Amino acid sequence: MSSVFSKLINKTSQTCGIRQETLTRGVVGVVTTLYLLKLTYPHIVRVKRKLETNNNDSSSNNNKTKENGVDNKCKNKKCCKSSKLVKNKQSNAGLDKAFLRQLIQLLRIMVPGWRSKEAGLLTCATITLLARTFLSVYVATLEGQIVKRIVLKDVRGFFLMLARWFAIAFPATFVNSAIRYLEGRLALSFRERLVQYAYKMYLSQQTYYRVSALDNRLGGAEQRLTDDLSELASSVAHLYSSLTKPLLDCALVGIALMSFSSRMGARTVPGPLLAAVVIAVTGQVLRLTSPRFGHLVAEEASRRGRLREAHARISAHAEEIAFYGGHNTEHRYLSTAYRSLTVHLRKVLAMKLWYIMLEQFLMKYVWSGTGLLVIAMPLLYTTIKSPNNRDSDG
Repeated sequence: MSSVFSKLINKTSQTCGIRQETLTRGVVGVVTTLYLLKLTYPHIVRVKRKLETNNNDSSSNNNKTKENGVDNKCKNKKCCKSSKLVKNKQSNAGLDKAFLRQLIQLLRIMVPGWRSKEAGLLTCATITLLARTFLSVYVATLEGQIVKRIVLKDVRGFFLMLARWFAIAFPATFVNSAIRYLEGRLALSFRERLVQYAYKMYLSQQTYYRVSALDNRLGGAEQRLTDDLSELASSVAHLYSSLTKPLLDCALVGIALMSFSSRMGARTVPGPLLAAVVIAVTGQVLRLTSPRFGHLVAEEASRRGRLREAHARISAHAEEIAFYGGHNTEHRYLSTAYRSLTVHLRKVLAMKLWYIMLEQFLMKYVWSGTGLLVIAMPLLYTTIKSPNNRDSDG
């Protein structure tokens, strides 16, 4: 029993007047070329970025040595090396091994064990997401039954299915609200763990004094200990639900499509396989075209910290500023910090404009078109198969 793809190849070869072997070789060659390009392109981009960063570092080091002489100002070599490492880490913020290692360390702080409160909240969130996925599949089935009753002009069946649809709306809305509630509770629990750990480290061994007076690598400690911890906890809690729900949806929808294909007498593999291939390809395209959001978010947090520090400095030295009449200087400093933040936010919005357009096109239209094709494949297969069976019987 031939598959849908072989039927499409036969039909294309007949309509275009191309031999089936030539068309098959061309398709295989194009797919192989695209697969090799997918494997080699990230390595080429990574090597190119490394070369660009090395060239920039070498040029900046040459300029610094020309202006300042031969390393006379850097008396402490360890401090210089550590500051350079911190700058390189800030400039190369992204999804890499170092980021994953740091994320695992933070997760161990946020979820200390499987008996903790956070582990229980994660379990409840997982169960709620699973229930929402099953409810979504059931609601989609009810909607299909409602349309079927409308086409069949079955008034009694239509009102019965509509009553079921309204009855399932109450638990569905409760599950959606519970997901938001559990996500907020997770973010609050994660923030509590991070705050306890950070405050303990910050107020031990005179770290607060070293950060503010002896070491200038960590600027805006107030921003790091307040807003950054809150943003991190909220992002991790939202990331869990954002990753778990699509995976559950893909798994259950794939199983439902396979069962539907088997009932229609079609092959069960091509539909879910095509959906998985499209999802993987679009994910790679978005990954290659996405801006460096990690670096942009880190820079935004740094500039927000500078603005907060400027306001805190005015509150701390209000008496000296009023006595010496330094309000104009402080006003210029505040305006400069705020202008720097707004310039960066405009840059981020301009980058997000084109990226969100591409993301919406791929996820809304390409995925929807693929879903329609996957749903229609069993029907198309049975439609193509029935004339062949009639010819063989005749």
